[in-house]
Parts: sequence; structure tokens; C-alpha cells
Amino acid sequence: FAFEINFSRKISKPSSEEYPELLSIWENSVRHTHEFLTEEDLNYFNKPNLIDLLSQYTLNAAYINQDIIGFIATSNSSIELLFISPAFMRQGIGRKLCEEALKDSSIKNVEVNTRNIGALQFYNRLGFHDFKGSSTELVHLTRY
Repeated sequence: FAFEINFSRKISKPSSEEYPELLSIWENSVRHTHEFLTEEDLNYFNKPNLIDLLSQYTLNAAYINQDIIGFIATSNSSIELLFISPAFMRQGIGRKLCEEALKDSSIKNVEVNTRNIGALQFYNRLGFHDFKGSSTELVHLTRY
């Protein structure tokens, strides 16, 4: 016995009412991928400040049906944030969000924590490479 389930997938701009959902994805994703951060590090980013930060960026969210499963934030020439719900990681969602953002030819940069090896590898596969001037904590990657 086999059956097919169809999901509606889309990428679109989230509303400000959905920002708390984005913050939940951010926190769950960070806890899943940034093992090197302490609870104190995570608490440094309080929700009101993060909501203010989100409002400064161009945002796109990935949806399955009506549920947000990931988002990307860009500003000027950079990818500022990319977070995917842990249940949907490694399924091409991050790549799709980046591909959509990269349609804007001005997007050429991203900063990645040096201890986040998975993110470094991900962005390398998308054509971002180490750029001079990287600090000890962050690697500045650029795409030519």
C-alpha cells in the first residue's frame, strides 16, 4: 500500500507577525548547529533586540503549507542570517533560500563563525570563499 502526500512549498517574504516564529527557528537552529555557544552566549541575544534586527533586513522565508521552516536575511551586499528548522536541515532548503537571495547580483558576502564547519562547507559549495581580513572568530567569505 503506497500513497503520496503533496506539500505546498514556497519562498516568500514573512510578515512582521511571523517574526516570533523566525526567532524560534533561529534559537532551535543555533542550539542544533552551534554547540560551541554557551547558554550565556545564547541569552545575550534577547528577543526584542532580535525582532528589531529582523526589521532591518530583507527577509525571505521557506514555507511548507503555512509553516515556516527556514529563513534568510540579507542587507546591502551580504547574507546576514540563514537558519533552518532542525527537522528540515540537509534537505536543500538553505540552498533554495540562498539561490533566491543570490538572484540579487549585489549579494556577495557572508560572515561565518570559524567553529561552524558545516556552514563554512555549505557556503563554499555555493561559491563563497575565504576573504582576506578574517578575524579569529569570523571568516569573511565572498562570492565572485
